[in-house]
Amino acid sequence: MRVPDEEEWPAEIRELGELFESKIGFVPNIIRGFALIPDHFLGWWRYFDDLMRGPGSGLIKSQREMVAVVVSTENRCHYCMLSHGAACRLRTRNPALVDELLTKYRRADLPAPERVMLDFAVKVANQAHEMTSADIETMRDAGWDDEEILHIIEIASMFSFTGRLANTLGLLANPEYTDLGRQSPPK
Repeated sequence: MRVPDEEEWPAEIRELGELFESKIGFVPNIIRGFALIPDHFLGWWRYFDDLMRGPGSGLIKSQREMVAVVVSTENRCHYCMLSHGAACRLRTRNPALVDELLTKYRRADLPAPERVMLDFAVKVANQAHEMTSADIETMRDAGWDDEEILHIIEIASMFSFTGRLANTLGLLANPEYTDLGRQSPPK
């Protein structure tokens, strides 16, 4: 598929690319790959950005990234695994934990509520058709409130959707993601 040149991007996408360039030192390939239909990309971006960085619920940003990493791993989305693995390393400051989340999250040393959260997110990603009120009750019993539960469902669903787009388009993660959050912070 054709990837539009940056000169073709509308101002809002160019500004977003510049923002990333200034914060992490490069423009993520997902912007390039999704910019072919600017209105679709910008609609996706606004929702994605709000889910991952907006207020939404009591979920902290590292928990959001943990869901992103585990669901991306389940969906075998190389792009999201590398990019959100990097984001999760930056948020948690714990590269070893993130490596465990990327390989076998059930072995990670996590507090019980976060383990329940990740099991729930995986079920949303893989078996949403089998979800029942018992799944919601398990989340509540682990201490999650309804806004947080909905937020987790939305993030798991967003990464299922985004992973399918990235995989189908053959998007490759920027190589810079590999080291991001492992040593020194970005610019």
